[in-house]
Amino acid sequence: MLRKNLVYLVFILVCLSLNVFPQSQDPPSDDELKRQIIKREYTDVSDKERWEIEIEYPELRLAGDKPSEGFSITAKNLAMKQVEDFKKSMSEFTDEDRKFLPEEMNYTLDVGYTIEFENEEFISVNFGRSEFTGGAHPNHWSFTLNYDLKNKTELQLSDLFKHNSNYLSIISKNSIEQLTKEQGENADADWLKEGAGEDLKNFESWNITKNGLKFSFDPYQVGPYAAGAFETVVPYEKFPTNIQSSMFYRVGTVSYIDGNPPNNCRNGLYTTQDVDFKLARILGKKNDKTYFYGDEGDCTNGKNCQNKAYLIAGDEVIVSKTYGDFVCAWYQPKKGSETVGWIPANMISANAPQKPGNVDWVGEWVFGENSIDIQAAQSRGKYSIKGNAFWKGVGDNIHIGELDYEGLPVKDKMNVGDGEDQYDCRVKMQILGKYLLVSDNLNCGGLNVSFNGIYQRK
Repeated sequence: MLRKNLVYLVFILVCLSLNVFPQSQDPPSDDELKRQIIKREYTDVSDKERWEIEIEYPELRLAGDKPSEGFSITAKNLAMKQVEDFKKSMSEFTDEDRKFLPEEMNYTLDVGYTIEFENEEFISVNFGRSEFTGGAHPNHWSFTLNYDLKNKTELQLSDLFKHNSNYLSIISKNSIEQLTKEQGENADADWLKEGAGEDLKNFESWNITKNGLKFSFDPYQVGPYAAGAFETVVPYEKFPTNIQSSMFYRVGTVSYIDGNPPNNCRNGLYTTQDVDFKLARILGKKNDKTYFYGDEGDCTNGKNCQNKAYLIAGDEVIVSKTYGDFVCAWYQPKKGSETVGWIPANMISANAPQKPGNVDWVGEWVFGENSIDIQAAQSRGKYSIKGNAFWKGVGDNIHIGELDYEGLPVKDKMNVGDGEDQYDCRVKMQILGKYLLVSDNLNCGGLNVSFNGIYQRK
């Protein structure tokens, strides 16, 4: 009997222990341990003070769910500073002031954010603030945070450039050009000069993006309230290398995310650039040499950037994008393969543009082993385009691509293809002097097959 009682007692104790001691839990999921940005919120609603406050700000969690305290604290403090300023302005309102506010309405403050860029080195946040404190409409403005995660410090725009350089002039010029184009006939030159002129305060709201430095202009800054807010993006390559600080180079590398850094200039994808290609000739005296510069590392401004290849006065080149004081140039000698690289912009002279009526499409065009045959089609104004492209792997591994379309040119350009689906073959062609520039979307044949290149008549 005693033994049975002991067994029963043990059973009771075990059952009780299941409720007393914590149970085992599943380990954190992989998603919870990844590097991630978490949205944090703050809300304050007061019927007495007649306000409604809603704030959102980002918190960065590193791999292993570790906090990135430097950035997260800075972001929170910046967001909560808006609350502090709002409540301070509200403290100046009297009960008499509040009587004029309709019963169903409160004063409001809303803050949200957008992550413009984020990787292991930088995080760039654009905050938007909307505030109603009476009047005809709410007020809106932006403020930003650009944070160097490596050095645990907030970045200022001036940190990207050398002291006493003309970076504000470049930003202002490019921004005014973009704003003038966007505003059209409503653009006001005096308003633009005041709100986007060469004054650092005009560009306090800036962000790091993959395409360049982005600047936000609030209502009333470059136009009336009804026109709204505006944004401009100044590409990294617009800034000459001689005004860039070491921090600019680090920031500029964010464009490497898409595999196409701003200082990239090489063959292969040369014709796929979204730029206006032009013919040019090399300047200089008879025996002068204009050397090509590479695009590795921090070139063109770094050490050992000058290549052995060079051009001489009178050589014809195709030029595309610019990077600081250099232009990306393509040169085809009479014998051998083409050379592509950076050359000093002050060593070229642009050729006179060709007239649309002089564009001659007809012929068999070749680039390496690729060929495109263009002939007049039966349909008036159209051309028949037939082409073959090859990619050769190891041994007998050969992939083939073909073109068989009709196209209607628009001046010196002609686009052909199957359709607009992402997997349809699409080809862009441009006549430039004696050259045919071709780019495709890599869907015009087998794996690795491409018609990209600069063709000449056979």
